[in-house]
Amino acid sequence: MIYTSRALSFLKLKHSVLSTLLFLLLLAACQPAAPVPDLPVSVWGPVITLAQAEQPNAPALAVSESGVTAAWVGADEQGVFQALRTLNNDAPGEPIRLPLGVRPYAQQFASAGNGRQHLFWLDSNVEGETRLFTALLKPNLERERELTILTREVTRRYTLLPAAEGGVWAIASGGLASEPSLNAHFVDGDGRWRLNENDRIATDADWPTLLQHADGTVSLYWLRDTDNRVMRGLFNDGVLLNPQPLVDSVTLNAGDRLESFTAAQDNAYAYLFWNVTRVDGSRETWYTAAPPDTATWERPTRLTIDVPDDIATASWFDSGFNVGVVFAASDGEDNVSWVVPASGRFPVLPVAALVGREISVMFMREGQIVGYRPMGLLTDLIGLPTLAVDRDLYIYLSWAQPDPAGYANLQLVGRKVGLWSWVENPRSD
Repeated sequence: MIYTSRALSFLKLKHSVLSTLLFLLLLAACQPAAPVPDLPVSVWGPVITLAQAEQPNAPALAVSESGVTAAWVGADEQGVFQALRTLNNDAPGEPIRLPLGVRPYAQQFASAGNGRQHLFWLDSNVEGETRLFTALLKPNLERERELTILTREVTRRYTLLPAAEGGVWAIASGGLASEPSLNAHFVDGDGRWRLNENDRIATDADWPTLLQHADGTVSLYWLRDTDNRVMRGLFNDGVLLNPQPLVDSVTLNAGDRLESFTAAQDNAYAYLFWNVTRVDGSRETWYTAAPPDTATWERPTRLTIDVPDDIATASWFDSGFNVGVVFAASDGEDNVSWVVPASGRFPVLPVAALVGREISVMFMREGQIVGYRPMGLLTDLIGLPTLAVDRDLYIYLSWAQPDPAGYANLQLVGRKVGLWSWVENPRSD
């Protein structure tokens, strides 16, 4: 075959281009693979994704010597189930399925002693009406006793009070929507329910929340339905004493929704928090605080914070907790929402919060914001976070991170040194 000089030039060029492409392909094949993205990391270290579930609120948390235990609600082709998982230094722990419930939600833990836990939740009974359920769990999270249905009326909300020898009081609100009432139920350390003929302790009452004070007395707070007043009474062994109005509650307009009403305390003050979603979808937190024996409290106000402009130069605050650096802060103009305070009593009160769009922990003392620790993670919460403190004053924070696919990543972070050492790429400040 005879080629012209122009054809020969074209063939040489084509050969050169092909050789260059082949060389580039071989070079690319020799390059290392793209690095796998790091796990989400907060300022306290690695963020653990416990599960992916269709729930807006964070998992319930319980902390003990064995680690931190989380509970949430899962679902698959076999149906709905409750999932439990304990995380510690040694291993992540595999989730344990409890086939309990039809549509369980609002889970809470209470210690039963000897490493056991009471698990409480709201669910449907056989008639499809919501009741308060409980089950006693062994240290390995297996059931020790069958579940118990505590309430006999439609139940909407409840709060728990630890009692002696692993017992627990559950104060539940329910009944007719137009005539809500509070009922007290006791479960002993072995998961047995004390049957009372009359467990009703208050009428015209909803949204119960409890505080156990330094002197051993217990205050029960609730919202009076007819006039939107906060009520307070002393709770003693199933009896409510001296109920009195305390302060007006937060005003809700048509379309507004109250997400939670919670009491908390530091060593000097008691606090009341309201989380509100307005009709336009905006989120707010309101609060009031006073010494616990104060007869009349100030009206609730919006909770806002003055965030440091530059945390690199911000002053530090000694929170007393094992959380690393905390920045000094005060009341201000930046929006705070989805506040959940720690249970217990401390010189400074830690609260989980969404500050702007950043998941954070704030610290309050004598009714004022005094410290702030942003987690370095942005989110748009659609439900309540969870915060727990262990006996060594390490804090654990959990939240449900919404995903566009329609579920939430249930996230957990804790700053305890060595915790979750099996996680790669840990980081801490």
